[in-house]
This record gives sequence, structure tokens and C-alpha cells, in this order.
Amino acid sequence: MQEAVLDASCRVQGEEHRASVKAMQNLARTCWNMSDYETTEALERRILTIKQRLLGNDDEVLEAMNDLATTLAQLNMTEEASALKKEARAIRRRRLDRPLRKARPQIKAKPVRLH
Repeated sequence: MQEAVLDASCRVQGEEHRASVKAMQNLARTCWNMSDYETTEALERRILTIKQRLLGNDDEVLEAMNDLATTLAQLNMTEEASALKKEARAIRRRRLDRPLRKARPQIKAKPVRLH
């Protein structure tokens, strides 16, 4: 049933439409719950690719990276899972650090008057 919804959504709205991505996520979750990790992996890779293309390093992309990493770990693809989690942490760290740099006041030296 969910596969039919995903197929119809992709056909009518396109694969990159929010509804199509949501249908992919729902199907991936169902596959995970049924222990079909290979199908889950394929869906999560598609989801991540689409979200990266459309959203850059948005929170939804980081969530997709973590979901895929969890699935890869379940498939004993531990090196790739670890690398993906590490990449997601690095992106999150950079994003958290960026506003702090902008918020710091810029101290400018006052001109010194010589008498």
C-alpha cells in the first residue's frame, strides 16, 4: 500500500516534492519495522540525496544522515555508519558555532591623538 502511495506521489508530484519524500520516509520506517534493512537503506539513501540537494545542511538533512547511519550499522556497515555520524556531528558543530562568531562584538581600536 505504501509503495503504491510513493509511486503515485512520485509520478504526479515528482520525487523531490515534500509529499513524495514523506511517503519515502514512511515506507522506510515500515521496512525498518519489518527488518527489511536493505530496502530501508536504499530508501534512506534516496531521501538523503534529495534533502541534501534541496536543503543543504538543514536539520532535516542531519536527521536523514543519522537515520541512514543507524540502518548502515544494523547492516554491519560500521565504517560507513561511523563516517556518516561523524560528518553529521561536524556539520552540527559548525552550524552551532557560526552564530556565536557573528554575535561577538567587533572591537575596534580608537584612534590615538598625538598632541
